[in-house]
Amino acid sequence: MELNLSALQMLQPISLEEMDAVALLNRKDTKFVFPLARLSAVLEQLSDSYRVLTINNKRWTEYDNLYFDTPERYCYYQHHNRRLNRFKFRIREYVGSDLAFFEIKFKSNRERTIKSRMKIPSSVRELTGEIAAFIREKSPFNPEEMEPSISIGFTRITLVSHDLTERATLDIGLEASGNNKMVQFNNIVIAELKQDGIISGSQFKVALRMNNSIEQRISKYCICLSRTEPELKSNLFKPKHLNINKLKKFVANE
Repeated sequence: MELNLSALQMLQPISLEEMDAVALLNRKDTKFVFPLARLSAVLEQLSDSYRVLTINNKRWTEYDNLYFDTPERYCYYQHHNRRLNRFKFRIREYVGSDLAFFEIKFKSNRERTIKSRMKIPSSVRELTGEIAAFIREKSPFNPEEMEPSISIGFTRITLVSHDLTERATLDIGLEASGNNKMVQFNNIVIAELKQDGIISGSQFKVALRMNNSIEQRISKYCICLSRTEPELKSNLFKPKHLNINKLKKFVANE
């Protein structure tokens, strides 16, 4: 996806090495959804408080995620049914590089997100060998009972607060393929604020609320899978889909 956002150039850069100080693999997450048309205004308001991850002079990163689930979509239904102590499994590839990781995300009963990951060759697409051992070590799942469920790609802008207490991501150009279907969410931004704890006075939250962004729990995996596999039960996700559709109309009418 090509980006032409002059507002993005207003933010000072931060390197991947500098950002290691705020990895936040054990964190509290707050998510927002807003129209892509508001992104430049949000970035302008954040330019004095945040830096943008910059790699090889590029201020955004493209991701390809391949998710795994049981044939019965156990991970999906755990999220749909609002169960805590739930897992998600994926291979994340950084497009245009040889960098890829296998990741396990665990949402605890204390509402904390804990991510475990291991570096893998970018060509790997199966849960065998060291990946299978990693799954058994970090979760109660049997990798032999899991299969690829959906592929999700997007472009991400990563921001880090000047005091290194917050990391925020802005995901755009979301598209997914699976079950011989493809879905796209081109006109929305899914934003996520990652903090060690809930810190009051976050400038990221202030900027998003000033631009009519809706704070909303949303899972890219579940939203996309419920579109590519419409036979899945998705009652609790219907309000989220309705909101996304409203945002698309908002963009069309601006």
